[in-house]
This record gives sequence, C-alpha cells and structure tokens, in this order.
Amino acid sequence: MRNKRKADWRAVAARVTGVLVILVGILLAAGLCNANPSDNPVPNIFKPESTPADWVFHLSAFVLAITGVIFCGRCQLARICRNKVPPAER
Repeated sequence: MRNKRKADWRAVAARVTGVLVILVGILLAAGLCNANPSDNPVPNIFKPESTPADWVFHLSAFVLAITGVIFCGRCQLARICRNKVPPAER
C-alpha cells in the first residue's frame, strides 16, 4: 500500500511540475510580447530603411520567387509522371 502512495505522489508531482513549467513559459512569453516600441531599436522589420536592408529584402523576394517557380515546376512534373504510370503498377 505504501509503494502505491509513493507512485501516486510521484505522478502528481510530475504533473504539477509540468504545469508549473508551462505556466512560467507562458508568463515569460507574455512578458516578452509586452515590450515597448522604445525598447526595440528596429522600428519595423518589414520596412527596410537602409540600403543594405533594402537590397537584402529584394534579394530575398527574388530567391523566394525562384524557389516558388521550381516548386511549381516540380509539382507539375510529378503530376505528369504519376498520370503516365498505370494504376495497377502504383
């Protein structure tokens, strides 16, 4: 009977510890999200102000466009190849 109580308390302690860790994590995340704009030296990450930031933004948009075209082409090729294989061999 005594071993069962120890096991029960261990399970309860493990759950309480897990809940406390999650609660502390949520509170820390809420504190980080509640920062003032004056604390952040970057006014807006989506509005580049300097020339290097503007160049990096345009380069990232270009890379994203190229990878999007490659992804769409690969999906189309996969669809074409899949349609050529008879259903019995899939």
